[in-house]
Order: sequence, then structure tokens, then C-alpha cells
Amino acid sequence: MGIRAKLLVILLILAVVPLLVAAVVSRGTMRSLGDRLTTEAEHRVVEEERRQMGVIATSMAETVRARATEIERILRLQTISAVRALESEPSQDVWYDARLDFDAARRAIPGMVEREIVGLDGTTHRTQRVSIEHQAMLLREGAGQEERERTASRLASMDAVYRSIAADRPALLYGQYVSTMDGVHAKFPGHGGYPDDFDPRERSWFELVVASMAETSGGLGPMWGPPIFDAATGQLIITTSMAMIGSAGDFLGVSAVDVRIADVLSGVPESLPWASEARALITVIVDERETPLQRLMMRENGRLPEAGTMLVLAERDQTVAGLSWTTRPRSDVFRLDDESQLERLIDDIARGEQSMIDCEIGGEAFLCAYTPFRFEGDGDRTALVLLVPRAAVETIPEEIRRSIDRQITTQLATNAGLLLAAIALVIAAALLLSKRLTQPVNELAAAAQRVAGGDLDTEVRVAGGDELGELARSFNEMLPQLRDRIALRHSLTLAKDVQQQLLPQQAPRVAGLDVAGASVYCDETGGDYYDFFDLSDRDGRGLAVLIGDVTGHGVAAALLMTTARATLRTLIGREHRLSTLMSDLNDNLSGDTGDGRFMTMNLSFLKVLDDGSVELRWASAGHDPPMFADEDELPATDGGGIPLGIQSGWVYDEYSARLQPGQVLLIGTDGIWEARNGAGVMFGKDRLREVLRAHREKSAESICSAVIAAVTEFRAGSAQADDITLVVVRVVPGAYENAAG
Repeated sequence: MGIRAKLLVILLILAVVPLLVAAVVSRGTMRSLGDRLTTEAEHRVVEEERRQMGVIATSMAETVRARATEIERILRLQTISAVRALESEPSQDVWYDARLDFDAARRAIPGMVEREIVGLDGTTHRTQRVSIEHQAMLLREGAGQEERERTASRLASMDAVYRSIAADRPALLYGQYVSTMDGVHAKFPGHGGYPDDFDPRERSWFELVVASMAETSGGLGPMWGPPIFDAATGQLIITTSMAMIGSAGDFLGVSAVDVRIADVLSGVPESLPWASEARALITVIVDERETPLQRLMMRENGRLPEAGTMLVLAERDQTVAGLSWTTRPRSDVFRLDDESQLERLIDDIARGEQSMIDCEIGGEAFLCAYTPFRFEGDGDRTALVLLVPRAAVETIPEEIRRSIDRQITTQLATNAGLLLAAIALVIAAALLLSKRLTQPVNELAAAAQRVAGGDLDTEVRVAGGDELGELARSFNEMLPQLRDRIALRHSLTLAKDVQQQLLPQQAPRVAGLDVAGASVYCDETGGDYYDFFDLSDRDGRGLAVLIGDVTGHGVAAALLMTTARATLRTLIGREHRLSTLMSDLNDNLSGDTGDGRFMTMNLSFLKVLDDGSVELRWASAGHDPPMFADEDELPATDGGGIPLGIQSGWVYDEYSARLQPGQVLLIGTDGIWEARNGAGVMFGKDRLREVLRAHREKSAESICSAVIAAVTEFRAGSAQADDITLVVVRVVPGAYENAAG
């Protein structure tokens, strides 16, 4: 060993060993400190979040109670003013008809502004033109029209009252109105858009007052009803109403105020990490009294709820897609997985106590803070419940843990960098200037040769910050990416081979049927799938045909397809009822599609009968029904049930048809008819039927090839955007009799 090498060894020992010892000790100390800090932070953060939830729940309950009191005060003032107006002479104020003036624009209406409306699904937005100066008068048609017009003239004086209230509390109220017994509905702010069959007497707020009038005598105060949809806008609102009693004790009608549920239940600070996942509920405990409100809430059930049941009256940000204004949202029963916990919660609310518990709802862990509203005359039956998923709160300590880990990792990396720097200095002192100039180039050349020979784990030493050092760093950064790309290409190729092996290798042979299938993927792996199952009885005439389409394509779609294939092969051996098979498959897949993927599927059973015809039965999970060469050969059906994996517990329908000899049946995925050419025009089902009609006398395999060729020709060089899969079944005339003979 030369002197240069010996000196290099001594310098390395003197410089590196102390640094290594210090790095090891520092690493252990910092890891221990990080663990202690993380544990303490987790405990403190969770306790702080629990405290904040309790404070927010109490604050929200006080806010809701204060808002409810304020709304009831406004309603009493509104009702008194409306009774005075109805018992006075008609005013000279101008009034505006909801249909003639607001809808048909018979004349200009002062004070018109745009108001944003959120749709029933919670996502669509539109605007509504309303008047912030005048009411809209909706007069019931029929006899007594002149009297209703005089009533509208009397109520026109209420414009000033409403404007005064709106100026005092501009954001609290969504709508104010009175409905008289003679058929006048006066709404502020004024707007049109009422349905043709709108009748205030059939609304829950009107029915609630009328029912209470029948059970009590005089002096009725404000009454809160269950959530409903506004007839003109579709907004989810909650209404308080009260009877208008004249000076002679006669019932003049109903006065009411609308408030949006989102406005009533606001109060969770958006800055809190779990604010977006928090659920704020207004609940009521059903007692033994058969009140009009309880009967109204549970009318659709045909019975009253049992005493002690806890119902959800309203929920913050509640959206109910698919319902019309005539439908009232259902008052769901509030449940906990542990019934004893629910009983203690109900007892606490009944005693006017607030608290917080850890609970589970549907198997998911929640933090639940609750506090009673203590409304006057309520009997401690209503309460605010604030639910936050436990996982959302625990995410905060996890973020702290990651932050501490990042700091520790950064410090350790700094120490490692110092160590490497010391080594570089020692080496630089031991080497000659010429060695320093040529060695990096030699190392890069040697590394490049090793890579060319297939060694992708090689790495070059980075020395200095000049161009050679940057080249070395780029070289080292390139190699992991190159390894990953080669590994990914190898994995995709292997996955493609495996997936192709899962598809049928040959068409089944069934007497009386000519069957063929094909699948053309647009990526290495795809989400389309087809299969055949032998359901033959003793004379060998039964066949099941399956075709499915997973959303998207690639590896994720292929994995879901493979799961569906394995599950169905297990289920079909035990169950031959199509609807049950499809429901069981959907239940199995619903738990495995958390990334939002789903799968459409058509499952068909074919049985060749003694006369040579074929009995066809099928069930569909969001998939297109079977297609015939002639459009009128198949009974009209819809798309069946929902796609698989969206919601468990779905029951699927079964359809049937009779095929005659010579008919051609095709079951395919939307990659066929939704294929587009360069101009963006889709291939379409009409072109597909033309291909079927043109080749209906040929074999099933020839028809498959003709369809794929027609789609490819139609694309005219455009890239294939989706997988193409199809199965063709041709009922062969006379084939079954020949086989039987």
C-alpha cells in the first residue's frame, strides 16, 4: 500500500469515525424526542378539539335559540300587522300579481334584484328575480275573485312592514307570507315561479296550524314545522307559522316565515380542520303526546313514532337530490350502534344536560357533542347534536407526527451531508490536482458502461458543485426513474398476459347456438370483461353470457374487473336466479370500490328449447340491454339497476325475451357505439345495427370481426379512447334438431 493510500486511510479514520458516532447518538436522541413530542401533541390536540366541539355546540345551540326567538318575535309582529290590514279598508297601494306581473311581466315591478338559488342536489346554481319592495299576490281562481282582489289590496299595505323588517334583519329571513282563508297568498320578497297546482292549504305549515286549531282554543303561538322544499325555488327550508285570529275570534288564515336550514345551523368555523366533515343536527325526542307536528312528520310511515324515539328535524348543508317541491324530506331516526349510549344521550337531553361522547354510527367512529335548546314550553325535547368523524380529528395529530418526522429527517440529512462533506475534503486533500480533474469523468464513463451492461443499481459519487457534479447528480436521479419505468413496463406486460388468460380462450359449443366473443383494450390492461358459464342440463342446452365495463381503464380498472370475475364465478355455482346473483355481486363489490369506481354489467341466461327457439333472460346493472339486428325484435327496457359497487342492498330486476331461429343477438360495451372519428362524431347504435343486419347470415365469429373492423374503419386513424368488448349469439336454424337427431 502506497503512502498516499495510507495517509488517506488515516485521515478517513480520524475524520469519519467521530462523525459516525455522533450521527448515531444524535439519531437515537432525536427519534426519542420526536416520539415524546408526538405523543404529547396527540393527547393535547384531541383534548383541545373535544373542548372546541363542546364550545361550538353550546354556541350554536345558543345562536339557534336566539335566532328562533327573534324569528318568532318577527312572526308575531307580522301576524298582528296582517290582521290589522285584513280588518281595514282596502288600501290605495299598488299590488302585483305573481303570475301576471312577475311571471308574464305585465308591468314593471319596482325593487327587482337577482337572488342566488342552490338546486336540490346541492351543487347546481341559478338566480331568481325577486322584488325587495313589494309582495307577490297569488290569487286562487274561481268564484269570489272580486273579494280576493280586495283582500290583496288590504294586504298591499304590508309592503312597508316587510321592508322595515328586512332593513333590520337582512340576512335572517328567507321569506315571509300570509295565506288567507278566501284564497290569497301574499309572499315577500315578491317573486313568481309558483307551480300551477300550488295550494297553500296543502302545505305542512298551513296544515299544522289548522290541526292545532282543532285541538286547542284561541291564542295559538308560533309553531315550527319539519323541513320542506320551497314551492317556487326548491330551497330546503324550515317554517314557523301561526294562526291569524280576527278581533271577533274568527280564523282569517295563516302567517308564516321561512328560514333556510343552512342559515339556522351556521356556526362551525371553517378554519377548523374538521369543519368540512362536521354534521350539525337539530333533533327532537318524541314524547307520549300525539301532537300535530309529530303526526305530520310521520304521516308517510302510516303511524306515529314510538315515545322516546329521537328524530332528525334538520341538518346543516342538507341536500336531497331527486325530490320535487311537493315531497317533504323524511325525518330520519337518529341512531347509535350502542343503544345504551343512545338511551343515556336522550336522558341527558331530557334533563337539560349537555355532554360529549365517543360513539359509532354504522360502524364509523364519531365524536358526538350534544346540548339541549331549552325552548320555552319545549319540555327539553329538542337539542343540537354535533358529529365529527373520529378519523378527521385524529388526522391532526398525524399531521403533527409527519411534521416532526420531517424535521428530524431534515436534521439527520444535514448530519449525513456534513459527514459526506468531511469525507470529500479528506479525499480532496489526498489527491493530486490532475486526479481531481480526471476522476469524475472516469467515474461517469465507468458508470455509463455498467448501465449499458444492464447494471441499473450503479451510482456515481457527486463531487463539487461545477458542471461535472451537476452531471453526476442528474445521472443518479435518472437511474431510479429508469428502473421504475422498466419495472412498470414489465408489470403491465405481465398484467396484460394474465388478464388475457382470464378471458375465454374459445367460444362454448351449445347445440342450436353459434357463440363468439372478443375484447380489444385501449391500454395494456383494461376494464372490460366477458365470460361464458356452462349451465347445461342433461341435453346440453344451457349457457350464461356475462359482459361488464369498469369505469376508466388501466391497472385499477383491471383489478376491479378481476375481482368481479372471481366473485361471480363463486356465486354462480350456488345461485342461478339472475336478480339474486346480481344483488349478491353488487353487495360484494360495494365494499371494494372506495376510490369511486364502479362497474356496469349485463348477465344473460340462454336456454335452447325443444322447438329450436331460445329463451333469453337477463339482468342489468346500469348496462345497455342486449341488441338485436332489428330494433323491434327486443321488448323495450330501461338500463336496469344501478351499476355495481355504488350502493349495497340494491335489488335488480330480471327481463326476458324469446329468440327465434335466425335471430342475431349482440351484447357489448359502450366503447363500440361511443367510438368517435376525427370529427368527434360517434359510431352510434344505428351503424352497429346496420353491421348486424348486413352479416346476420354469417357465423358469430364473422359478425364479431365485422363489428370491430367497422369501428376501426370509422375511427379513421383516431386513437381508441375506450375498451371494446362484445359477445354475439346467433340462433342457428335447424341446428338443434340436427344435433338431437
